Amino acid sequence: MIFILSISINLIYAPTWTGWSGLPLSGLSLPIRTCLHVQAYHYPRCCLQPDADHQRRELHRAIAEWYEAVYDKDLSPVYSLLAYHWNQTEEANKAVNFLKAGEQAVHNFANQEAVTLLSAALIRADEASLDIVATRRAHWELLLGEAYVNLAEYVQGRQHIETGLALLGQQGRAID
Repeated sequence: MIFILSISINLIYAPTWTGWSGLPLSGLSLPIRTCLHVQAYHYPRCCLQPDADHQRRELHRAIAEWYEAVYDKDLSPVYSLLAYHWNQTEEANKAVNFLKAGEQAVHNFANQEAVTLLSAALIRADEASLDIVATRRAHWELLLGEAYVNLAEYVQGRQHIETGLALLGQQGRAID
């Protein structure tokens, strides 16, 4: 069985606003209020459209591009949203670029979110065989290690910290 989450967004528009020139949404009114309706359905796999995954990825791409356009001056408030939506597309480069969300989460002590974001980015980079500079990869591993340590998951934290140090060419020393 497959569970499908149906999300419909109803927007109420201000009739006089016509900004966003250059975007595919130009000419639309600015949403004053957004109503979000969520319903869950479950279907056997045979009943799904063959291109449902493609449509889902395109929807996430459109949402991520919308956030980038609206917050083009400062993306930092939406890093985690961008990381999530780009991670749902097939564009691994874009997903990995928003690893800043994981860094933000570590610094804000949102450690579980940091583990989720950083782990997803590392997996995504490996799956797509992205050529990541060793120092950048080491930084991610060290952040992930820090998040695990903050969650009191010391074994996993140590593994990631040791991996990060190894990538930097440093060896951890045992404390007696």
